[in-house]
Amino acid sequence: MDNYAPCVFFLLPDKKEKTYEDMFRHLINIYRERNLDLQFDAILVDLESSVHVAIKAVFQDTQIKACCFHLTQAWYRQIQKVGLTADYKDKDSETGR
Repeated sequence: MDNYAPCVFFLLPDKKEKTYEDMFRHLINIYRERNLDLQFDAILVDLESSVHVAIKAVFQDTQIKACCFHLTQAWYRQIQKVGLTADYKDKDSETGR
């Protein structure tokens, strides 16, 4: 996936699997009402496991890709959690390289 563009934004009340499934099914219905077919080669999302499960349930043949921003954000949270922030910021340290 060399290029991508955000095409839809939803403000959701929670991060539950059912909420994500309902959102995707609502999107499919919007496309159907306009006689359009909604198909994706890949969907780029964050690391929420519930959204991954919902995509697999609704779009079985679609590849799921994790957003690099959210992936590196999760890594950095783990670096902070285990107390390696100073080493990570020190580019001369083994951790910071």
